Amino acid sequence: MSFLPKGLNFAFTIVDDTDDANTKNIRPVYDFLNELGVYVTKTVWPMGCPEGSELFFAGSTLEDSEYLSYVEVLQQRGFEVAMHNATMETSDRSRTEAGYRFMDQQFGERDWLHCNHGNNFENIYWGKNRFSISVYKLLGEYVFYRGKKFEGENPQGQYFWGDICREKVKYVRSFTFSELNVFNVTSNPVYRLKQTPYVRNWFITSDAPDVNEFAALVNQRSLEKLIDEGGICLLSTHLGKGFCIDGSLDPRFRETMEYIAAQGGWYAPASTVLDAIKSSCQEGPLNGLQRLALETNFIVQSVRRKLYGN
Repeated sequence: MSFLPKGLNFAFTIVDDTDDANTKNIRPVYDFLNELGVYVTKTVWPMGCPEGSELFFAGSTLEDSEYLSYVEVLQQRGFEVAMHNATMETSDRSRTEAGYRFMDQQFGERDWLHCNHGNNFENIYWGKNRFSISVYKLLGEYVFYRGKKFEGENPQGQYFWGDICREKVKYVRSFTFSELNVFNVTSNPVYRLKQTPYVRNWFITSDAPDVNEFAALVNQRSLEKLIDEGGICLLSTHLGKGFCIDGSLDPRFRETMEYIAAQGGWYAPASTVLDAIKSSCQEGPLNGLQRLALETNFIVQSVRRKLYGN
């Protein structure tokens, strides 16, 4: 594909959601990736969560000085640091502003990559607003998100940060799929929409939320197919979820990553790969049919997962 550096015929990278990550369980994973020369994107929560969180108690924020120091080391090594909202629970505008201000001060001002987190009310264009037609909006609101309201793009709401997103963020993750090569999902894995003016660019990824789903999706057979296709894997996962237990890497993960690293692919962080894809994809926003096709693919996959678990 035209976006690949000369002499390379596939790309593999990871977008690591920070849920459940702490220094103890991610250090061995990232040290291993560094040894292999596979540079990925690590999202973070810059702000603390003094109100507490029942769901995400195991994850560290950058208010933990040891964790912050290690993330700084990762950036120095060539890993990308990105945003997963200001913290693990819902943030009003002031905390979101503080989070981006901290990131600019700590890691240098830049165009950030952002991934909406869970059911945070400040998620931008989330819930029913991910979709363009009424039936999908109903599914999004009442089946996938159980009536939750998301207001990141609502200027009248207390969670509004759309203007900050447009100014600070270059890429926002949209849909995720059970397909290793994102070009098998759409010819435009990086895209714009007229209907979402606060987001400059959306991107899709593959999806394997934990180490077991990683092992099922990413294996020698699927990687051989990816290489044969000359494709790109942008994989969303949580490297804090089972990839390292008591200091030991999961052997499936170790073996697979050693295999990947030996294939001579492009192993750059997500934004670097997205920049290259963006330069080779269509310039204008997706039209209605293209958007509908992407949403339908996601809906079908999501319903299948709910019914059959895969």
